[in-house]
Amino acid sequence: MHRREFLSLSLAGVSASAMADHRRVHSIDEGLRWLDQLEAAPGVHTTGKWPLAVVLSHLSQCIEMSMDGYPQPKHGLYQSTAGTALFTYLMLKGRMDHNLDEPIPGASPADPSQDWRKVAERLRRAMGRFISFNGTLMPHFQFGPLSKAEFTTLHHLHLANHRQEIALVG
Repeated sequence: MHRREFLSLSLAGVSASAMADHRRVHSIDEGLRWLDQLEAAPGVHTTGKWPLAVVLSHLSQCIEMSMDGYPQPKHGLYQSTAGTALFTYLMLKGRMDHNLDEPIPGASPADPSQDWRKVAERLRRAMGRFISFNGTLMPHFQFGPLSKAEFTTLHHLHLANHRQEIALVG
């Protein structure tokens, strides 16, 4: 039995409502439709600490790094224990709640003065690249090796979490 299967079985009883939430997770395609709405809106602003360009750059980095590698992964022991437990919990919960102004460890800082529309295009390209990617995905810096389906769900949960701090105006 693989560690994720064991933990999934161990945490399966977390709650019926948590499992129901997981079924509401959609796809990266929904993220592309959201970008369409963002770009068509008369105005956009963030309610968090980061400007929109930084939020979108962070989301782009996470998707790109799943294919290219994360600069500062946590120790393998962490990934295979606490990281796996946290990942399993997120999958059961179907929702991510993380510090929305915490950068990916070792990632290049985003330029807050960038035009957010250019960064939105970068995110769109990263999503498209991920959807068509057939290579070997790199281990997540915190959760370790993930399948494409697991990364897809993780990217969607991450995007959905950051969407909470982005408001369309008009």
